[in-house]
Amino acid sequence: MRKMKRTMAAVLSLTLACTLLIAPAEGQAAKKKMKLNKTKATLYVGKKLTLKVKNTKKKVKWSSSKKAVASVTKKGVVKAKKKGKTVITAKIGKKKLKCKITVKQKVVKKKTVYQSQMVENFESYTAGTDWGNYTLGEGLTSGGNEPAHYLAKGETMKVITDPENANNKVLQVIPKFYSFCPVFTVDLEKLTGISAKKLGDYKGIRVKVRVVSDASRHVGIGINSFFGKAGTINKKYAFNTYTTQSNALPNEKEYYKFYYTEGMVTPETPDDGSMPQVENGKSAKGHKFKETDKNVGFATKTLLFNKKLTADLRSQTNFDFVVGGSYGPANKEYLAWYLDDVELIY
Repeated sequence: MRKMKRTMAAVLSLTLACTLLIAPAEGQAAKKKMKLNKTKATLYVGKKLTLKVKNTKKKVKWSSSKKAVASVTKKGVVKAKKKGKTVITAKIGKKKLKCKITVKQKVVKKKTVYQSQMVENFESYTAGTDWGNYTLGEGLTSGGNEPAHYLAKGETMKVITDPENANNKVLQVIPKFYSFCPVFTVDLEKLTGISAKKLGDYKGIRVKVRVVSDASRHVGIGINSFFGKAGTINKKYAFNTYTTQSNALPNEKEYYKFYYTEGMVTPETPDDGSMPQVENGKSAKGHKFKETDKNVGFATKTLLFNKKLTADLRSQTNFDFVVGGSYGPANKEYLAWYLDDVELIY
């Protein structure tokens, strides 16, 4: 009997101790202050923000000091309406919580509208004409006194009737390596009829590109261009390859001078910097998986001259330039790309 009493006393003591330990914690929880999830925020016109009052289940009444700047719903959703400042108030009983809201008008940068000078639209060529000037890039092989230059089996570049438009001609490129790209030669006086025209009078180039590939992931990485004096860019040289001059053999260094990070142009926008491609199963503009798929047209790419276009090159009236991308078929996928309306822009 005495043993039972001692046991009950111990249990009661333990219970009381636990109660004393828990009570302050519960008291602390009860004392948590009500507060907003944000006390200040910046929104652009048209954007929304949801405000919430923490640590309460009581009804909240929302209001805005300047409804024309930003309104607030019964659920605390703030909508920015026009440039300015306002204060959103959350009222819980007699308690008021405030959030300062600054609304800004987002500045949309307008894309520059360039004038253009057509360099090549391929309409003067007979369909089936091979394009005779190109770069080989990965067709360079190490060894010997000079790298070998060759076309891989099945690699072609020719003017054809546009598969999507029987009234249009395009340059079709079917590459097997990264750097099989067309070269264009320009005589500005013949092109414009103005003897004083120089390369430096222009801002860059604009081209239309379409890619057809059944690759499951991506085929296009970057589109680029490189300029040189007339007669200096041809099938002896690499372009957009992953072999740098520093990694090349001594006798190869000259041929890798058009390494893909050393181009003389910069994409006007991030989108202009990539070939039409597929990522995660979805096509970007100007890309399709098969030639028989529905028409997708072209993606227009604008490339602007950067500081690497030297003063000497800017003074040229006759020059070469190459257009291409660091892309290529990964295994046995089909890959073809089409080029149209190659223009100088100013």
